[in-house]
Amino acid sequence: MNEYENAVSTFIDALAIKIDDNYFNGLGYAYTKLNQVHKALAAYNKAISINNKNSYAYFNSGLLLENQGMKRKAVDYFYSAGTSSLLTKDFKMANNSHSALQRLSIKESYAINKSKKLEELIEELSMFNDNYYKIIKVNRKGNLNE
Repeated sequence: MNEYENAVSTFIDALAIKIDDNYFNGLGYAYTKLNQVHKALAAYNKAISINNKNSYAYFNSGLLLENQGMKRKAVDYFYSAGTSSLLTKDFKMANNSHSALQRLSIKESYAINKSKKLEELIEELSMFNDNYYKIIKVNRKGNLNE
């Protein structure tokens, strides 16, 4: 058994104890290294379904799809990686996602708009401190819930 097969086994054991998006992301990475593309994408998507702010699962999915030649789908995952990382203030991942979009925009015109949008979001959100934006909930009647 090689190291990635051991990793798959370890992540599956860990998931039997506790369902965790990071474990699914790790499982996806191990499957990627074993060239088990469908299992890898399933694991990444499960991580995203558990935590839709898991920018690493989005990013890893984007890389996998890009390497499989599914560039348009990869663009959507890289964009989601960028926007979800901004929600958690992970500007390094946001910039990595933007770089991936820029790389894809050379051959995929669809990526150009996504790259520009993400760049604008990064610039806007990196300028302001936590007190500048306040997220509030509004109920169905339009009243604020604080």
